Amino acid sequence: DEFTELMRLELGNAPKESNYDNEDKFEEEMHNYKNRVMELKRNMCLQIYNTSTIFDKKHIRNEILERTKKIKQIKDQTM
Repeated sequence: DEFTELMRLELGNAPKESNYDNEDKFEEEMHNYKNRVMELKRNMCLQIYNTSTIFDKKHIRNEILERTKKIKQIKDQTM
């Protein structure tokens, strides 16, 4: 799917043990890969949470609504 392909482009493929003569080097590369995947997932979870709670904070909600209202007014004036 598209998400998996984007993730593969961003992170590369997981290292394969058969490509390494040194097991320690493989373990290090696997550890680094897993850390990158974990960081990507953590960032996605934070973005999803922030997006879902954005309107729970009244001052942020009002600021966004005010900005979008101004944009709409500007668009209406230019038409």
